[in-house]
Amino acid sequence: MNNEIFLPAFEKLSKIANANKNFTMCIMQVAFEMTAKSKYNDDPEQPTGYIMKVEPRNRETGIHYRFERCPIAEFAKQNGYLDVMPALCNGDYPAMELLHAALIRRHTCANSDICDYWIVGDESSYAKEHPKKVDEAGYFYND
Repeated sequence: MNNEIFLPAFEKLSKIANANKNFTMCIMQVAFEMTAKSKYNDDPEQPTGYIMKVEPRNRETGIHYRFERCPIAEFAKQNGYLDVMPALCNGDYPAMELLHAALIRRHTCANSDICDYWIVGDESSYAKEHPKKVDEAGYFYND
């Protein structure tokens, strides 16, 4: 159900976006930086909101950002719903694949203290060096 709601926008973007192209990666970096600077990110008035940190873009190694707080994961932890979190967290992978990107992630806020994102073009050597795997709880991850 998460993918049915989440992926149609990425399917539309896939017609014009290709993460193997520098222009697409620049646009994605700007979008992540704007989100991280949003008044809703790490806002003291919203103590249960997201905390997102974005690193400067490196043309060689792609886009790096992380969530240090995720209200969805916090709710799941507090209320015993962690078993549904892989269905929510794993949706990031097919979304990036539609943009010809590879998501490399070791952790999510649901199974760790952070959700670390590393986005590269799906043709990059980094994508090949870090294949997608599934852990015992059902989370996609990369080494």
